[in-house]
Amino acid sequence: MYLQWWKNGAFDTGPTYASVFTKIENGMEYDDAVFETHKQFDGNTAGCGPAHRASPIAGFMNIKTNNLIKVARDEAKITHYHDDAGNGSAIVIMLCRFLLEGKSLVEAKELISKENELKESWDKVQNAELKPDGYVFNVIYSALYFIRANKSLKDAIKFSGSANYCSVLVGAILACLTK
Repeated sequence: MYLQWWKNGAFDTGPTYASVFTKIENGMEYDDAVFETHKQFDGNTAGCGPAHRASPIAGFMNIKTNNLIKVARDEAKITHYHDDAGNGSAIVIMLCRFLLEGKSLVEAKELISKENELKESWDKVQNAELKPDGYVFNVIYSALYFIRANKSLKDAIKFSGSANYCSVLVGAILACLTK
């Protein structure tokens, strides 16, 4: 599905996605393309692309909540070799799922902070920075900042700039909050 989208002129995919699918389109095996991109980017494949594209997975209620972390990690590995990308994606999916289940944002964050598989990554989010970059934990931190500070999506878009890093997550999380 992602390869077909790429072949049909995908846009706003990020450099990691673009590199992986360009390599695949040029004949490289899938796993090799992901790993070669990781090496080419000096290990910097901990971006927010998987978190951007995977948040709708939270709404697939036929996937049990306790399976979502694995699903998120597996989906992230389609393009992003670095484990932080998959763990960040899992945090976003779990936040959205808990919100869709009727929990408050405070409750959802508390549940994630206690989730054994995500504790270390959640700590990284808590220690991340308010920055308009693509590192997944900074993106999640920034998105939660805009929501916590009751800023508008327009404010998040302005902060994110044309790369739209945290604003995508602000939109996804707010949509789940107002379901």
